[in-house]
Amino acid sequence: MLYRVETMPGLGWVLSRRLFKDELEKKWPRPDQPHDWDMWMRMDFNKKGRECIIPDISRTFHFGAKGLNIGSFMQEIYFDTHALSTVKDVKFDIDLMYKDNYEKEMLRLIR
Repeated sequence: MLYRVETMPGLGWVLSRRLFKDELEKKWPRPDQPHDWDMWMRMDFNKKGRECIIPDISRTFHFGAKGLNIGSFMQEIYFDTHALSTVKDVKFDIDLMYKDNYEKEMLRLIR
């Protein structure tokens, strides 16, 4: 299943080349700026009301136990226990991701 979320999910993501080249690349944060790229992507001036589509089960794996925001403790208690999909050739009904269709489907599932 796929979900629409209001924030950039981090760690594993894809965006269109057009969005990156036409909008984000020219203002991408420099290494000397006080925030990480993931927090920067979540700022309203970049989100512009857009939403992200994420899968129910991730297809990305976080393997770094060292870094600015992740230590071995966080890696062990959070990332090492994440479910990870290894199913190949997964097909999604992308039409359900359009806002009106998605909201109708969520109401149907809740009922």
